[in-house]
Amino acid sequence: IFAGIIAAIFVYFFITYLGEEYIETALEKAEEGMLEARPDMSDDELDMALKWTQNMMKPGWITIITVFAAAFFSLIFALIASIFIKKEDKSLEANV
Repeated sequence: IFAGIIAAIFVYFFITYLGEEYIETALEKAEEGMLEARPDMSDDELDMALKWTQNMMKPGWITIITVFAAAFFSLIFALIASIFIKKEDKSLEANV
């Protein structure tokens, strides 16, 4: 979780101050992807999808998503690692 918070702070400052063109590039790629996925999409549908995409590409949302993604992947990693690190309790077997 701490690494996620540090990464989120870095992402926030990067997007806010250094990577302004990153959001523009991401929005252009998102529009291209939408048109490739559904070439029959109407202009109203495309405008609405792009509006939602722009709202989600703000630094605050990206920061929140970064924290939750880091926590999620840390949980997955911990669960996988626990499979291999798990110790069996043999104290009950010795008493029986």
